[in-house]
Amino acid sequence: MTVIKTKKLRRLGSMSTGYHLVDITYWNNVIYIAFHHALCDGRGIKPFMETMIYYYCCFRYNRKFDSSGIRLAGEALLPGETQEPINHSMFNVDKDDLPQISKDGYSLPENAEICEDFYRYEIKVDRADFMKYMKIHDATPAILLALFVSGSIYSIHPDIEKPIVCSMAVDYRKEIELENTHKNCVGSLYLPYSKDTDKMNLSERASHYRTLIKEQRKPNAVKNLINAQIGLCEKLDQITSLEEKRLALAFFNDMRIDTYVISFLGQIQLGPRSLFSLTA
Repeated sequence: MTVIKTKKLRRLGSMSTGYHLVDITYWNNVIYIAFHHALCDGRGIKPFMETMIYYYCCFRYNRKFDSSGIRLAGEALLPGETQEPINHSMFNVDKDDLPQISKDGYSLPENAEICEDFYRYEIKVDRADFMKYMKIHDATPAILLALFVSGSIYSIHPDIEKPIVCSMAVDYRKEIELENTHKNCVGSLYLPYSKDTDKMNLSERASHYRTLIKEQRKPNAVKNLINAQIGLCEKLDQITSLEEKRLALAFFNDMRIDTYVISFLGQIQLGPRSLFSLTA
């Protein structure tokens, strides 16, 4: 793999990345890691990120840092780490015991036309203040973030007829007993924010979202979600040419998920206190 200084993201799987599905670039003091879900998901790439940052700092500062909780080069793979979660027959699912999920959400005005320009904004929040506020309202980082975003959209568009819907990425390794796989193992759950939601206080909203998440993360619901992915893969396996497969998946090109998406990776492991805790 080659690492270059550039602000542009290179096309994964192309000649520019040596046909790799992971790409690393940098600009000034920022490292960018791009990866394709055909190889892994966010939780799957996370150990790679932690290991890379660890070795970078060891070489950069010529020190041996505390590696607790970090996978090191030469270590054996975890049991089932390369197991494919979609590579099996359909799960038995009780169709009568599935949560009622509404994905029909408010579409932001910005989604009216396909835009060729993309923008990136970074907002930094004090971690201690955020976690303290989260605990006061018995939320989680992802729930609190979803409530902040939905509440902000609602304050700008209070007369909406459809609910604001957060499509939140969910890791379903636990539900199918594949905790160690690095393969793509994610789906989506949906958290609506309506006029009734806005009437609740923040703690009530967090409790409401906890209930919705619990219902959508039941094994039966998760297996139904996976079955849809298995079905799509089986249909693609029946298509023989790459061009025909591209055409079959062309509907993804213009797909828009209303109202917005949140993907929360979780805390990066950088040693017991920080990456810069020196070992004895």
